[in-house]
Amino acid sequence: MSGVSEVIHIRKRKCLETTVRKPKKSKERVFKAKYGAKTYFFYAISDGDKRCYTEEDRTKGYGAQSIPDPKAVTFSQVFVNGVLQPSTLYQIDKGTITLISKVSMISGTETTILAEEFLDDNGDPVDPNSLPAVPTSGYINVYVNGVLQEAALSTLTTASLVLDTIGASVGTPVVLEVADFSNTSSAITVPQTISAPAINVTT
Repeated sequence: MSGVSEVIHIRKRKCLETTVRKPKKSKERVFKAKYGAKTYFFYAISDGDKRCYTEEDRTKGYGAQSIPDPKAVTFSQVFVNGVLQPSTLYQIDKGTITLISKVSMISGTETTILAEEFLDDNGDPVDPNSLPAVPTSGYINVYVNGVLQEAALSTLTTASLVLDTIGASVGTPVVLEVADFSNTSSAITVPQTISAPAINVTT
């Protein structure tokens, strides 16, 4: 009996072992530093007109005060009547602070509100020196915190409204109402006759 035998060759391949290299541990360097901060203060009292203040105007009793060079500090803030002012409204130089825009000032006896601090009926800022004059045929009303004020307690010009008080705190709403009838006319040419029945009173 003859047969055919099959010879199967099996070729083995040697698998190469992968060598994993562990990265070397790097030494982390942590830099620690201490940062110190210093705050400068300057307090002054306005007379209602002064716009430029120097270190000589400082209010005594608040410790050491100075106006440093703005280039030597991180930032500066200016408060007028306790209200933070935009940086466009003032200029700081070493030893001086200058108010560029005129803002309301409270003097010893009165409060001055400039025209540009008012908003019109549309909510837009009023232009400087553009408040209406006191009309000859009309009237004005001034409301402070919603309360109608006596006429003798305020003075209106095109530049400002001056209140004869320093009692209004910062943030108190002030409303100026102007009624002008000089350009109005009546369509009634003949006055109407109003009659009333006669009333007899017997005692």
